[in-house]
Amino acid sequence: MLAPEEAAHLSKVRRVRDGQELLVLDGRGTEARAVATDARKGALDVREITRREESPGPPMELALALTRTGAFEDAIARAVELGATVFRPIETEHTVVRLDERKRAARHERWRRLAIERLKQCERLWLPVLHDPVPLAVLVGELETAGTIPVALIERSGVQTPLLGEVVRQSADAALCLIVGPEGGWNAGEAGLLASGRCRAASLGDAILRAETAALAAMALAADARLSHVRALLLPDGTKTASTGTP
Repeated sequence: MLAPEEAAHLSKVRRVRDGQELLVLDGRGTEARAVATDARKGALDVREITRREESPGPPMELALALTRTGAFEDAIARAVELGATVFRPIETEHTVVRLDERKRAARHERWRRLAIERLKQCERLWLPVLHDPVPLAVLVGELETAGTIPVALIERSGVQTPLLGEVVRQSADAALCLIVGPEGGWNAGEAGLLASGRCRAASLGDAILRAETAALAAMALAADARLSHVRALLLPDGTKTASTGTP
């Protein structure tokens, strides 16, 4: 049985009728062909598992400072398309959006629905985990506990910062969280926090990008760097080399 909201979408928006064949996803790694048996109630008869995918490789999380609604929601949708495993909104001193408890719950539900919609559109098999917004210090602490390496995007800082692709390749087999700040940048305390501990600094080059653009560029570059790393470890017949260490 589908969730009530999915059943309503199936019958009222998509106008699916009994006997119609569908491609369904569970957001946990499985795609299947099914036939609607009672479309109004979301009842399906699963006929064939067409694709099953183990949990994605090393997690690639995205943490983005809250920005204005439309652009932020677009960033969530694009992150789903690009294979983010976790999406973490963060609050900073220069964050322009502040959410009270009521708005936070409503916004989170909207983000969840948006992520599901985009998952179906691009036929991704894994729905990313969506967290509630937290201050940067809380985020860094959560990543430390989880054993995830924070990778903070730093704009022109006056010091030589390695490019993101290089940083990702150096930790290609580790769980990473790309951290993107607000439009106004990090304040001194936040920059100091990100410069300490296990956090690694990375650059997207000389261009100054909007926060949402930087987040999507970072996801695409990181995915490409990981793919390049995997290809470098494969022999011509597709098997892995004996050593899987990072070059």
